[in-house]
Amino acid sequence: MMYHSVDNNYYRISYNSLYLLFIFFLSFFEGINISTSNFLYRMSFFVIFIFVLIKVFSEKWRLRELIVAALLLIVILINYTITKKFTLLFTFSILVGLKNVKMDKLIKLILGMRVFSYLSIVLLALWGVIENKQFLFFRDDGLILRHSLGFSKANMAHFLFFLIAVLIVYRYYHIKKVAYFSYLLLFVTNYILYVYTFSRTGYYSVIFLIFLAILARIPALQTAILQMAIYVQIFLISFTILMCTVFNNTPLFRFLNDKLTGRLRFSVMQFRRQVNLFGNYFEFSEHRSIIFDNSYSMIIFLYGLIITFVFLYAYYKTAQHVSYKRNMALAVIFIAISVYMFSERYLFSPMSNYSLFFMAKYFYNELDVFDNKLPIQQINQA
Repeated sequence: MMYHSVDNNYYRISYNSLYLLFIFFLSFFEGINISTSNFLYRMSFFVIFIFVLIKVFSEKWRLRELIVAALLLIVILINYTITKKFTLLFTFSILVGLKNVKMDKLIKLILGMRVFSYLSIVLLALWGVIENKQFLFFRDDGLILRHSLGFSKANMAHFLFFLIAVLIVYRYYHIKKVAYFSYLLLFVTNYILYVYTFSRTGYYSVIFLIFLAILARIPALQTAILQMAIYVQIFLISFTILMCTVFNNTPLFRFLNDKLTGRLRFSVMQFRRQVNLFGNYFEFSEHRSIIFDNSYSMIIFLYGLIITFVFLYAYYKTAQHVSYKRNMALAVIFIAISVYMFSERYLFSPMSNYSLFFMAKYFYNELDVFDNKLPIQQINQA
């Protein structure tokens, strides 16, 4: 059964264009590392919410889509009243507005704005136009000098580069010569960037992404990589739970916690709270807060068991379809992003966790975005 109030392709195109315009500005804000507490960022939320409301009435909706979206919105609103964080509302609005928007246009737009904003900030910082913060950091029995390159911190500079690398790998994976040239360029740039940021997580994550993309072209490894894409988040959330409860006093825990600069110890602090259905309130202030640098502990305690289950199930079903279509480019970025989220908190940000866009497309049954773009003769020789 289909529900719609306006069936007009002209208006649909217009609303989709407005949606892409919003993504254009949002990509720029995210690319220059504007905080979600920023006035412009919050105003963007209200703007997209208005556009989404208008766009909802211009689309054709299945009854199942309306029911699921309504129930999910209720859970999100309950979570908001508890946590006072509007991240899920923002994400919900973006993903609802995504219906019938072309993914190729979206990816090109985000990639273009990411590259432009990133280069602008880095160059302005290196030229001394904006502040290039420097941090003395004790590591491996010595001091290192880290540069933020114009961003809030050095880790953020490398994380934003990783997001650009993910988009490049996905965008050009099916063009073999371009893909390998881009891998080389990313590899060299990644090393140069590390000299400034000393961000181990970002540096090794980009290397992991590149090598995974290369390995994904070996036919004998493709099935294993596709299976990894399906189960990686279930493994990582299970691993997080075990590390923070059963094994939190083991040598393995201490080793990982040291390499991740205390992130697992912060996750252990979260596990002292009670787990509930709709999440917990955590104080976020300059003087007192619990740091969420592991998305898999964050989703349990900040957003609750219902959101955790819905997210993991949606990811699992989407990744299964990726495997069914044997889309190696998507499998690679699903794995790389999931692994990075073990040490970052951006699991529910579509502008950082691009798999959310594909999860929404799977929900809307817009399955053409999962088609393998490799030429037929290359699919089994990728």
